Amino acid sequence: MGDYDDAVKYSLLSTVFLWLKFSFCTYYQGYAKIGAGLRAPEDQFVASNVGSETQQSFGVNTRQTGASATDATQNDSLLDDEKTAETAARWNRIVANDLECIPMGLFVIWACTLAGVDSCVLLVINIVFAVGRLGHTICYAFALQPWRTVFWTVGQLSILVLGVYGVIKVFED
Repeated sequence: MGDYDDAVKYSLLSTVFLWLKFSFCTYYQGYAKIGAGLRAPEDQFVASNVGSETQQSFGVNTRQTGASATDATQNDSLLDDEKTAETAARWNRIVANDLECIPMGLFVIWACTLAGVDSCVLLVINIVFAVGRLGHTICYAFALQPWRTVFWTVGQLSILVLGVYGVIKVFED
């Protein structure tokens, strides 16, 4: 098996892994939006199918106003609503960050693959990038800072290193 064939395999595996990760994130994002009432009103049947009684309205006018501060049940409900809204916002940011980082990262990976860079370098960078993106997602979901930033930086630096390496290798001859 040639070096180029290995590079294509590594890039394909990384692409499929990151697609699966992104698909999971968008699924969970949609689920989190149901709990916060952030889906479209016509998606009420989806909420009902997963056991949520939260009215779906894009998050508009979902909270009751004028509640007494001494009403413990109402206060607990508001705290639950805030936590649910935070979870939905957190998953919105995870998906948005994936949309910002993964496509360009994969573009650099595939450009370097097509340019014929060393497959061992490509393998290492693919793994580091994938681990960086997965670590970023896990750390964002569980509010683990500064680790979220560390994983994001590792993923971004891996693509920067691969891009520079690829440009050098292309113009080396």
